[in-house]
Amino acid sequence: MKNLSIIILLVFIIFPGVHVFAQDDEESLNQFNFFFSPIAEIVLSRTSPAFGGGALIGSDDPVSIGVRVLYLADKEAIHSLEISVFLRLYFSDLPQGPFIQISTGTVILARDTLTLPEDFGVFTAGFHAGWRFLFAERFFIEPVIRTGFPYYLGGGLCAGVRF
Repeated sequence: MKNLSIIILLVFIIFPGVHVFAQDDEESLNQFNFFFSPIAEIVLSRTSPAFGGGALIGSDDPVSIGVRVLYLADKEAIHSLEISVFLRLYFSDLPQGPFIQISTGTVILARDTLTLPEDFGVFTAGFHAGWRFLFAERFFIEPVIRTGFPYYLGGGLCAGVRF
């Protein structure tokens, strides 16, 4: 058994890793497109509507992945900080037009302030549908609706820039 471990170790030392790329030209190897967008959103929870905002950052491809951070507060002084990852699919070749998005993550809930959370790490999952309107190939606006857990229904507006 010891000899097998030594042989495997030698194979990894002798044969270095080979990098293979599917791109046609060298220019596309260094290109990574992403977008950044502030969010304004209203969601309906079990008790009352919550209002807030946050930011999205993600890859800017027909199939996008990214991170979403959203802070919400409702009328009953319940504050939530939602941190999630998302997978977005556009229905056109360019990242514009209609899209659907699924997201999952965690929500930190607290009463009055977010300094000492009462519920830490509540699971969140959601389905989003929206439309991206591009302006000057770089700037965009996205109206979005969402549903999921722990919120029933929500709607928001994003405005952002593509890099």
